[in-house]
Amino acid sequence: MTRVLVTGASGYVGARLCGMAPPEMDLWGTRLNGSCPPGVREVFCDLLDEDSIRRAVASSRPDLVFHLAYDFQRPEEIIAQGTCRLLDALEPRPVARVLLLSTDMVFDGDCAPYSEKDEPCPITPYGRAKREAEESVLSMGGLVIRTSLVYGSRPLDPRSRDLLAGLRGQGFGYPYFTDEVRSPVWVDGLCVGLWEVARLERPPGILHLAGPQALDRHAFATRLAGAWGFPEESIPKGSLAAYPYSRPRNTSLDIGLARRILGFSPRSVARATVMTGSE
Repeated sequence: MTRVLVTGASGYVGARLCGMAPPEMDLWGTRLNGSCPPGVREVFCDLLDEDSIRRAVASSRPDLVFHLAYDFQRPEEIIAQGTCRLLDALEPRPVARVLLLSTDMVFDGDCAPYSEKDEPCPITPYGRAKREAEESVLSMGGLVIRTSLVYGSRPLDPRSRDLLAGLRGQGFGYPYFTDEVRSPVWVDGLCVGLWEVARLERPPGILHLAGPQALDRHAFATRLAGAWGFPEESIPKGSLAAYPYSRPRNTSLDIGLARRILGFSPRSVARATVMTGSE
C-alpha cells in the first residue's frame, strides 16, 4: 500500500480528500485542533514546532504527501515557514511526491485568466506566503496545485455556512464583492483531480484545478442562494474600493492544461449539487 500523509486532514478539503482516497492508500492525517475523519491514522502536528513535524513524519513514513494545512491569521509563520519545516523533516528520507495545495491569490489580479506559465505577483499576506511555499516545494522537486474558492455540501464548506446563516436571518458577517472575480470549485471535483495528479508518472510542476466559471463573489453567492430557495436581493453587496486592504480583482484560473492531461471536467456552479436551505 502507498503510505499517504495529509497535512490539514481535519480541515474541510483534507477530510474530503481522505474520504475519496483510493482503497490502496494507507492514510495518515495531521491535526492541530480538530479530528481527522474515520479511517485515517491521526498524528498531532504543529507547523510551528520542528519536533512535532519530525514526529509526524517519523510515524507516518509517507510515500506521498498532500500539504493542505494553512492559517489565514499567521500566513508567514504557518504557511511559508511551516512548509520549509515540513520539507526539512521529509528530506532525510526519499519521498515519492510532495503536493502543495496553493491558491489563485498568488496573482495580482490584473491579467486574468491565469495559466501555469504566468508569473505570480501576490499582493496579500496570504498570497505572498503561499508563493513562498510554492517556491520551496518546487525547489525540492514537488508539485504545486493552485485552486480557488472551494465549496461543497454534506457538510457545507465554511463560507457557504456563513452565507446560509445570513440568509436565515442570523446576520451577514461581511458583504459580497461585486468586483472580485474567482473560479469557484466543487470540492469533490477538486479532490478527484488531486488524486489523479498524484497518480501521474510525469506530472507538471504546477497545475491549476479550479472551477470552469469566472464569477464575482456576489454572483457566486446569489447562485448558491437561488439553489437553496432564498431571494438574491437579501445578500449584501460590497466593493473592493471600500475595502481597507489590497486584494486582487480577478484571479480566475485557466484550467486548459488540467483538461488536457487529466480529462479534468469540473462542475459548473449551476450543475453542482448543493444542499437546500431546509436541510
